[in-house]
Amino acid sequence: MDRAALIEPSDLELIVKTGNGPFVQSAPSRGGNWLLDDGVRECTSGFSVVDNGGVRGVMTAGHCAGLNRFEEPGVAPYGMTFKDQSWGEGGDVEWHTTTHDELAEFYSSEFVWRDVTGIRSTNAMVNNSVCRYGRRTNVRTCNHVVQAVFVNVPVDGIPVGDLARTTNNSGLKGDSGGPWFFSTVAWGVFSAFDGDGNSYFTTAREAEKQVAVSIRKK
Repeated sequence: MDRAALIEPSDLELIVKTGNGPFVQSAPSRGGNWLLDDGVRECTSGFSVVDNGGVRGVMTAGHCAGLNRFEEPGVAPYGMTFKDQSWGEGGDVEWHTTTHDELAEFYSSEFVWRDVTGIRSTNAMVNNSVCRYGRRTNVRTCNHVVQAVFVNVPVDGIPVGDLARTTNNSGLKGDSGGPWFFSTVAWGVFSAFDGDGNSYFTTAREAEKQVAVSIRKK
């Protein structure tokens, strides 16, 4: 005979909230979300950033032109405003403000997000493993090893520098701009992949330098 579980009073935690109206909590902006161009899902957000004046926003790939909407799961897409871009010798990065609060967090898989607690130095990347996530493939992959940094390759026909090259391509178009990381440490944002099975990302420190922002940490 099936039985219902017995819940003891000591197992319960009661939280009482008071107020004069409905409780509304707006969805925040994070890394690892869809970014839209006039309603079309085009790229993935990388990490939350802040400029020298305290303005917050989100970072993505510089070749993701025309982005104007941010999509947090379960929430209607909301506005983004372009701030600055580097797509060339200094890397492949841009950033935007959004109409919601940008938190120092990123999605590491479809429903799981992590705090950003550190930023990896570019010179400490080579021969180390790294993970990535993008909304198009919608999976976290960690079978990548950084082969070289300060690499120059063409991205959509534009010569781009200051990229890290990794083993194993696991991305698709739409993952561009998504976070590269290890545990809770930001490594960079996805730029491209080639026909030889390699992936490329703009390293975090070079991305910060090129568009004059800092990746936010907790």
